[in-house]
Formats: sequence, structure tokens, C-alpha cells
Amino acid sequence: MIGLPYPDQLDRHCELAPLAILEIALEVTVNTLAAVHPELWLEDERGPLDHQVPAEVHKLLAQATRLRRAITRYQSILEKRDAHGSKAPPGDDMPF
Repeated sequence: MIGLPYPDQLDRHCELAPLAILEIALEVTVNTLAAVHPELWLEDERGPLDHQVPAEVHKLLAQATRLRRAITRYQSILEKRDAHGSKAPPGDDMPF
């Protein structure tokens, strides 16, 4: 989870605010799916039960994972830019 951005971070990168909200929404969604479908994390004597979960749930979880990774990559790029003191080239508002 990227965490809530501080005011100085938002001053430099205002896009961190909606990304933080999105990250929180993803966390709540994944936790809700795990609560509704405990088979995702339960096992019996034969092993995991996640095969009993609808395929759509697995697709949502995979998409949430991909989105979290993209958010993390984007935040990493912003941190590297800040560390180097550089700004994005004009017109480059999506560095990944």
C-alpha cells in the first residue's frame, strides 16, 4: 500500500491523492472478496480450496494485483525523479 501522501508530496505530485484512494479501494475490495470467498485462503485435507471460487473473482484479484504493481512502479518513478531533482519532460505526464 502506498500510504497517504503528505502535503509536500501532493504539492510536487498531486496525482498521488487519487492513487492513494485507489490503493485503499483495492485493499478493501481484496479483503471483501477474501471474506465473501474464504475458499481463497482455506484448505482441507486435500489442499487449497481456491478452485471453488468463481473464475471472475480470480480475474478481479489478478487485475487488482496488476493495478497495485502499476501504482507502485509509478510511485517509484516519482521518487527517483525527486531524488535526482528532475522534472518530467513537457508532455510526459505518464512515465510508464
